[in-house]
Amino acid sequence: MHIYNDKDYWQLLHRDSFERNNLRPEISASWQRSYEYGISPEMLSPPMCEEGELQIQPNMDYILDVAQPLCEQMLDYLPDDHAVLILSNQACVVAVIASDMVKKCFEQFGMKVGACLAEEKAGTSAIALGIKLGQPLQVVGYEHFAQFGIRHGASFAPIRDRRKVVGGVAILGPLEAYDSKILGMAQLASHSISSRIGIQRWNYLIDRSISDGILAIDEEDRIFYMSKQCHRIMKVPEQNTYKLPLAEIIDPDRPENQYFWTLIKEKSQVTDESVLLSIGERKEPVNCNITITPFDASVSDWSVKIIVIQEMERINRLIRNYSGNSARVTFDDIVGTNPQFLNTLYHAKRSAGTRSNILLLGESGVGKDVLAQAIHNESPRRNGPFIAINCAALPRELIASELFGYEEGAFTGARRGGNLGKFELAHQGTIFLDEIGDMPLDSQAMLLRVIEEKTIVRLGGSKSIPVNVRIIAATNKDLQAEVENNTFRRDLFYRLGVIKIIIPPLRERTEDIAILSQHFLSVLCRRFNLPKKTLSPEVLYAFQNYSWPGNIRELQNILESAVQWSVSPIISKNQVEQLLPAIKPSPQVSIEKIVDPEEPLELKQIKACLAKYDNNKSKTAKALGISRKTLYKRLDKYGISSS
Repeated sequence: MHIYNDKDYWQLLHRDSFERNNLRPEISASWQRSYEYGISPEMLSPPMCEEGELQIQPNMDYILDVAQPLCEQMLDYLPDDHAVLILSNQACVVAVIASDMVKKCFEQFGMKVGACLAEEKAGTSAIALGIKLGQPLQVVGYEHFAQFGIRHGASFAPIRDRRKVVGGVAILGPLEAYDSKILGMAQLASHSISSRIGIQRWNYLIDRSISDGILAIDEEDRIFYMSKQCHRIMKVPEQNTYKLPLAEIIDPDRPENQYFWTLIKEKSQVTDESVLLSIGERKEPVNCNITITPFDASVSDWSVKIIVIQEMERINRLIRNYSGNSARVTFDDIVGTNPQFLNTLYHAKRSAGTRSNILLLGESGVGKDVLAQAIHNESPRRNGPFIAINCAALPRELIASELFGYEEGAFTGARRGGNLGKFELAHQGTIFLDEIGDMPLDSQAMLLRVIEEKTIVRLGGSKSIPVNVRIIAATNKDLQAEVENNTFRRDLFYRLGVIKIIIPPLRERTEDIAILSQHFLSVLCRRFNLPKKTLSPEVLYAFQNYSWPGNIRELQNILESAVQWSVSPIISKNQVEQLLPAIKPSPQVSIEKIVDPEEPLELKQIKACLAKYDNNKSKTAKALGISRKTLYKRLDKYGISSS
């Protein structure tokens, strides 16, 4: 058996191919590939990596952060003071861990950061072969293909991330001190590194799965952990913030941040406090909810504070979802063919795309809330919240607290921790103020200030909270007369009524009553899981001659009762008269407006819907409360082309 440091034998191996058969099979095969690559055996040092090869894996920095501290700890346990630990990616040396003296010694052989040890560039070595085979191994002395490696022994074990070899750890030492047990140490190091990478990756995934931001600071208010979500919520670029003073991100001298720093200095836990944070050069502060939990040195290695940061917008969105505040109606859901009503829809749809406030005017029950939802869903704010509040339904003393919120202790009975107002919940969306004419004058003044300053101050508070809200107001009152009577502010009237939209009453939409009735009947029958029902001609005639003081809401209520009381598929006049005894003809409406003897009512309804929806069959069928298949059958029945 030849000694490993016999240079003469290494030279013989290069001269005599038969002698190379005495090498281990994996070494012999690697030598053969090295010849094919054209590697020079006389190479005194490996080549340097080309630009970019040091970062073959995008997450190599992340892996190095895990591996280097472990290797530095292991250095103290190596049996030889002249050994060196080398970390590599799939081709290049990325870290050399040793004393300065040992590093200089190995640099003579080119073992330094940036050296390329890929087999096709530097021939057979422990790192090259270990990476290629994906297994731990040793290459010692003359087993190295190139001359730079024949004076040392090397043990290598691969580092894995998600079961793939991404690099490795090699232990190199002088040949005379070579010990086969060092391979076990290399394996221990690589296993520890791979395990730590796995744990870190789980932490990485968990960090990105949690919607709250996590921030950890030490007793000197320096950051030692900042989660990805924290970066996003606080709008801080994802960069290395380790040991960065928190004051460099959240300036304690800025007035908006002083409350946050007051909470940071608390020694006890702080739970669910709402704060505004002015961060960096950003003009708009970040609205957050924070919880601060302090831990002393008995729990961790040093005193720390864990800060959980929640987006107020996300909290508000959850509240909206649970409270049922959302806009479900679109313009496609609104039924009607009356020219005056279609003109109203046209102006409402055009207004939806603007930023201006809108004032909806009309009698009770005409569908102001429905139109407000449709406007919101047509607007650029459609993905934001839609918050509705009825100003007439709240006691005078509660309107301000409902709209603008309140702080803890603002008044007797105030909820602990305070309460968000509707304007905060509507941030980035639309607030619908129904029955605005019933709002008290003092609340009108507060509303005017919100419109002008685009901020709110909760009752009992002093912080100005920015809100970005589009206001749609509605009333059945004559606001101009209210202004003259000094019961409604003139300046607020002008601010709210930038765009005024008048919704006609149902009595002026006689031709829509049949379509509306059929639409509501279809919806109600589906809701109550009942067979399809229709109105008898007598009922329809009575409906079209009724004045409908309650407008569409009254029509819906009557039909809901009729659907549940009627046992036959056709709702008769007797059933309706029982529900609405006051029904009687209106003198200004004649039967000629109701029935054209030359054209069936069903055909009139189909034609009206086709005209409204530009011949769109799906929308027409939906408006009529029938399927597309049924619609096509009826078009064929009346000889109407389906194209």
